[in-house]
Amino acid sequence: MSKWNLAAAIVAGSLVLTGCGGSGSSSSNSNAASTPTISSTDEAAFKTNVANIAHAMYADSLTTAKALDTAVDAFLANPTEESLTAAKQAYEHAREPYQQSEIMRFDTDYVTAGFESDRGIVNVDDWEGQVNAWPLDEAIIDYVNYDVYRGSFEAGYQGAEENSEPKENIINSTVTFDGSIGTGNDAKDVSLITTDLIVSMQEFAGGEANVTTGVHAIEFLLWGQDINSTDKVAGQRAISDFYTEDSHGVCTSGGVENAERTICQRRADYLSVAVDLLVSDLTQMEAEWNIETEGKTLRNEFMTNADSVKRMLGAMVELAGVELASERMQKALDQGDPENEHDCFSDLTNWALYNNAKGIQNIYFGTYSGLTNIEGGKSLSDLVKANNASVDTEMRAKLETVEATMSALLASDYSFDQLIALGDDREDSSLIAAGKDALIDVSDYGSDHVKAALGI
Repeated sequence: MSKWNLAAAIVAGSLVLTGCGGSGSSSSNSNAASTPTISSTDEAAFKTNVANIAHAMYADSLTTAKALDTAVDAFLANPTEESLTAAKQAYEHAREPYQQSEIMRFDTDYVTAGFESDRGIVNVDDWEGQVNAWPLDEAIIDYVNYDVYRGSFEAGYQGAEENSEPKENIINSTVTFDGSIGTGNDAKDVSLITTDLIVSMQEFAGGEANVTTGVHAIEFLLWGQDINSTDKVAGQRAISDFYTEDSHGVCTSGGVENAERTICQRRADYLSVAVDLLVSDLTQMEAEWNIETEGKTLRNEFMTNADSVKRMLGAMVELAGVELASERMQKALDQGDPENEHDCFSDLTNWALYNNAKGIQNIYFGTYSGLTNIEGGKSLSDLVKANNASVDTEMRAKLETVEATMSALLASDYSFDQLIALGDDREDSSLIAAGKDALIDVSDYGSDHVKAALGI
């Protein structure tokens, strides 16, 4: 099934199969005169503007990730409530440009191989998984309501099916175990925490939720588990979980005091290498969209691809309808389970959804505002307006509704997990449904009217 109809099909819960009727040259010739076209000049200008926006988003993501790295180093050198707060704030700032850049991830139909020759990105989807994989079963990384010293599992943790009662994790392994995790062919030596280790542990033992790299691993290490149910309180990681020097006091894992500081040092090491890997990954992606990078790059591939306009409209349709409305919002509403919250440790899901939707608007309006600002370039709106002004007017109105509904969600006094858990008991829960409906409207209209107006 084409991605153009996939969003509506998923949300509606049914698939409609349609056949292609008619054949022969007479039919195609009769429609040729009325088929909308895009001038080569406008198309080239649009591609340049999108490539510049993509580079700006990734460049800002890299800059803010480096600031996060600096803040994390300062926290680990002197773990205080103030330095932990600063690291969390740096994390939040780093998420804003990256979340907007997610519009660029839906190009794996076009880029799947061939970039290894210049040590660039081989597969966009694989790269994205290392940076932003979700959901994350935190039990593979650190303690989760399991007292590793007393050997008892406490209630309150809802892990992945293959790890329903977690007793092994990377950080605690050398204290309570023999320095390895798993058995047989799945056994992994975790005695030394390195970048190579956490990369190799991704989807350990075939568990898709065994995510060990990227932003959500960093989020978990900074905030810890959110075990506050529907209270508006995010994870409350104790600074003593990172006490590695005698002057700071007793090292802990949650409420458990550790006679040795091995666990705290391993936790610090894990956080440090996870952030370093994030900076490395974003450095790679920034270079792929940088106009000064020579050779075979994502930017060059995008600029020379004949389907780049169709590709960006398809990305808007898929991000709006499939990824945001269906996967991140409708599923959470249907199940009413805080475990379906995308940024569940930090309770920043409302912020994440707002920025994801902003990425869709960036492409249609041809602008980006962050540490770098892009404006005045050729937009998708310009291309649509040149062929059908009324369709452009309607699409702009629908995107303005997305902005309004997502802004209302962002301004809510309630976090996302509160809204989905309490459902109809709280009027604000309708904010999620309103945002979801607005995104579906954009997806459906884009896949039908905007696509037709562009003649693609």
